[in-house]
Amino acid sequence: MNIESSDAIIENPTWQEAIDKQDFSHKGRYIAELLGLWILLLGCWAIYRLVSLPYIEPIWSMKFYLAQVIFQPIIFLVPIFLYWKFVRKQTATPVRFFPENSSKSSFVFWALVLGIILIIVEYILHFIRSYAIFNSGLFGDTNLEFEFGFLDTESWSHYLVMALTNLLIVAIVEEFVFRGFFQNQFEKVLPKWQSLALASILFGLIHLPIAIFVYEFEGYG
Repeated sequence: MNIESSDAIIENPTWQEAIDKQDFSHKGRYIAELLGLWILLLGCWAIYRLVSLPYIEPIWSMKFYLAQVIFQPIIFLVPIFLYWKFVRKQTATPVRFFPENSSKSSFVFWALVLGIILIIVEYILHFIRSYAIFNSGLFGDTNLEFEFGFLDTESWSHYLVMALTNLLIVAIVEEFVFRGFFQNQFEKVLPKWQSLALASILFGLIHLPIAIFVYEFEGYG
């Protein structure tokens, strides 16, 4: 290997090389760092839910979903990257879902693409069927109508934003944070089943802000 290629590796370390350089000798300290990071995320998410609620009401409105699209990636991803860069002092990506050059990554990518397409098609077919049934006269004068106003809660555009927000923002951010980052980092110092259990608990508890500040305050609790 020549000097230039060696320098390239040093300047652009792979994910595995970054992991190899980390110090995991202080197991308790590393776990405490990760838990502290999670507490920071929980606090920021709780503040967002509490402060934003008066401005994005009613719940599940167009404003609710558009705010989620903007603020969820910022609140969850920015602290993780700042921790990775300035606390762990790493330059490689902090997330890995599969070993490098794994054939599983390509399979999962196309499975996700196909799954998203099928879910969208299923939703469309479901609404078409519901429209036909409720307007068939079998249930009296019940009519199911859809408007196309962008901010109308019953509009097609509202439904599309809701579906895309949950599929492309909420699901991806949560998978990135809790499986891609927290579970993966816990596995460096804990057995796999403990890492999975701990990451799952943190994932469940991160929903406390919406349960308390949105569902309870709005009368859904």
